[in-house]
Amino acid sequence: MLDEESTFQFSAHEEDARPARVRRRLPLVPTSLIIVGLVALLWLVSIVIVPRFILPFSSGQPNPIPQGTLSPGENLFYLRSSLPGSRFLLDGQPLSKLPDPAHDPPLVLSPGTHVLIWQAPPFLSQSCRLTIVPGQLSIGEACDTHTLVTVPTGSYRGLQANLLAFTPSSQLLPPEQRKALFAVIAHLLAGFQASDLLRPGEPFISVSAPNQIAIAQEPLRVTLRLQLDTDLQSRFICLAPLFVLASGEQPASSCDLGGQNCHTLCTLIPELASPLIPQLSGFPAGTWNVLATVRTSWDYSTLSGQIVARQQPDRAALEGDEYTLYLHVLWQQEQGWQVTLDSFETPPICAVARAAVAQLSFETRPPYIESGQLLHALPFEHTSCLLNYRFLPVTPSSSPLDVLLLYRSGLIQAANQAAHQLWPTLPQFSIS
Repeated sequence: MLDEESTFQFSAHEEDARPARVRRRLPLVPTSLIIVGLVALLWLVSIVIVPRFILPFSSGQPNPIPQGTLSPGENLFYLRSSLPGSRFLLDGQPLSKLPDPAHDPPLVLSPGTHVLIWQAPPFLSQSCRLTIVPGQLSIGEACDTHTLVTVPTGSYRGLQANLLAFTPSSQLLPPEQRKALFAVIAHLLAGFQASDLLRPGEPFISVSAPNQIAIAQEPLRVTLRLQLDTDLQSRFICLAPLFVLASGEQPASSCDLGGQNCHTLCTLIPELASPLIPQLSGFPAGTWNVLATVRTSWDYSTLSGQIVARQQPDRAALEGDEYTLYLHVLWQQEQGWQVTLDSFETPPICAVARAAVAQLSFETRPPYIESGQLLHALPFEHTSCLLNYRFLPVTPSSSPLDVLLLYRSGLIQAANQAAHQLWPTLPQFSIS
């Protein structure tokens, strides 16, 4: 059939070029030569034309191994989640044990594309795509923290490996779980509500008074309230003086940490807030460690119950202040959410006092370094905290200055002569 069809096509072509009366049958081309020619043509098409159309439409399967050589460490990985009980899947296969960058060799991934999935109920699963191409490493956004660490052991010792961290966030919780967690935190804060008595002649904050400071004319009952603030558009001034990045840079807002807004909880990890670690209790195993944004307010009433001032802010600030508190969060399937306050933040009145005092600047220019060392923070009665700071002299020949400041009823007061020396306009309080 192939020979006849070829002869027919060739003869028809000849009819167009020769007189009709001339018909000459040419010798047949051997079948074997035709087959060889077709095979050669198919081979040429397969290596030149077909790849142009097929490669751009490749499926989501792992890419073929790229040409070239990987840079040292380019395909070495460590994985970490700051949430206990996390589970990782790599290309659909669970990783039973994660190497520790402190003492284990890293994971070694082949060139191509890999899919990494993070699971930590009740949080929603997150996945990111890793594309390893010689000279270029592409990491998906879900792997939100990407740093380099030095491999401590094994055949890759000394190379720089990639550390990928999955950071939990309240935004990754289903709405009902996020609401339940915030309710537990609010209940914890409500338990720190406390009341005390103000004596006649003591100052207290009242936004309607001259300079926002009033003087008690009779004994008053003062009540401290702590409220969780989850409003991303909050108008309150956020005070968090210990809040600095590991690089030493101040964040854009003191209630922001590493791109996290602490109105919806900030996950605290050493890389983001290392200066906090020596003072806080660290990172207890098995808990999600977060910073929550808290607002304080003060109510004043007579002993008979008549309201004098309600929901007064701190430090006579017209719009009020808010603070961050360090919490340890635990999720258990049976019990649900459990939240505790870090021991360094207990009682929270002293945590609030430290943040408020940190905003003070010297009113005079004494020969002391303006950043003082906190020696003690002692609860005073139920709604007050006494702070003892030591200020070092600018010149070694002078003596350190020990200062006592009292944070009471949302107001900072000078509690000794040294404090009055640095801040002569602060109200003075006599501990006796």
